[in-house]
Amino acid sequence: MGYYLLGFTNNEIQIILNPKEELVELVFATDRLKDSVIISASLENKLLWSFKYFSRDTQARIKSFESSPESNTIVKALADEKDDFKDGLLTSFPESYFSKVIKSFQRTGYASKAQEKTHFFDNINFGDPSLVRSSLFPSKVLQYFQHYTDYDETGFKNSIDLVLEKSKANQQVFNFNLNFLLQLFEEIGPDVVYEYIINDYVLADGCFDENISDHLTSSISEYEKLLVGKTAPDVRLSDEMTLLNAICEAKYTVLFFWSSQCQFCHDQLPVLKQLDVDFHDTVDILALSLDTDYQQWQNAIEREGLPWAHYSDLKGWDAEYVSQFKISKTPSYYLVDSNGTIIAKPADAKILKVLLEKL
Repeated sequence: MGYYLLGFTNNEIQIILNPKEELVELVFATDRLKDSVIISASLENKLLWSFKYFSRDTQARIKSFESSPESNTIVKALADEKDDFKDGLLTSFPESYFSKVIKSFQRTGYASKAQEKTHFFDNINFGDPSLVRSSLFPSKVLQYFQHYTDYDETGFKNSIDLVLEKSKANQQVFNFNLNFLLQLFEEIGPDVVYEYIINDYVLADGCFDENISDHLTSSISEYEKLLVGKTAPDVRLSDEMTLLNAICEAKYTVLFFWSSQCQFCHDQLPVLKQLDVDFHDTVDILALSLDTDYQQWQNAIEREGLPWAHYSDLKGWDAEYVSQFKISKTPSYYLVDSNGTIIAKPADAKILKVLLEKL
């Protein structure tokens, strides 16, 4: 049950298929399908296309009054007329799939934006898999991200958690929304949010082949190699040194991905310096730079007095270890043992400190 496209490239119409209807019959007066369709059998499609044609006619009338001095009044009246027509269809045929989808799109007005945010998904039944065959979930989720989400790492993560927790009401709905969010953040970023979805909602369960689209499987497989317990990629650090050779001396090694031009990196250096003192016997720090200017890189090391090992191929974000370790921001951290096994991926130096104290 749901919405489908019928037709050819650039000449398609939207139809509803409902298993309760034995016959769907459409007649076309011209070769422009959406301009001439007549529904001779199928209540669902009669509702859909009567609403589409009424909406199209209303929009044309609104456009014709744009230059009128009374345009605001006329436009409001026409919009109200469209709402009345829609409400009439919903009232007359409340059990139709068409009505269910339209009702799910509707929002109740609230006095504040905070209340709107709290009740944004109230009309959506996340336990109904038939809604997957409509534009409901992508449209509503995008609206929520656009209007009710803080555009930072924490804001995106909170909204993702909300959507996917609600989606757990039905496995098909969950899989659909998980794929949608993965594709969305793969395309638009930030990478750290894309990685969060992979780590917390895909790889956390250990198996994803049946739930994730083929397009995303290859990308996710790369992140799977970087899970805690996996062996870190043995990237080449210089002509003479690879990563696994560089970390074999100490019980633990902190991989510190940074840049001399990154203020956030400089802000965390005092904590790292103290860690180097406190855990000198068991922990090494390996600084992998994303710099492109040799002198700036060396000046920062000397100015800050950073005593640990430093490597850079001066390729910036094109460095091999950036892609191999899926680094999306600086600073970033990995903690590995002497065998190269990934112990943790702490978010910052303070969390790293707490982790080392426990170890």
